[in-house]
Amino acid sequence: MSSYNLAMRVLEAKDFLVEQTSEQAAIKNVPLSDLEKGMMYFTETDEAYMMLAACVALIIVGLFFQRQVTSASDWFFSNSSFPF
Repeated sequence: MSSYNLAMRVLEAKDFLVEQTSEQAAIKNVPLSDLEKGMMYFTETDEAYMMLAACVALIIVGLFFQRQVTSASDWFFSNSSFPF
């Protein structure tokens, strides 16, 4: 099966999911917004996971560095005597 055919089958499956979910929501008198329908088409990829992991790692390193700098500056200013 070509990648084009596979992509079309995936899109058809998502269309079916959105249609069935919308019908069920309408029956329950809770219609779905366009945003909610659009979210059902979202697909995560390995690349997206790698980008997320890199962002989380940068945040953790940044928080660790900020903590270290804050601790070092607190220690320095509490243990040194300035003439002013």
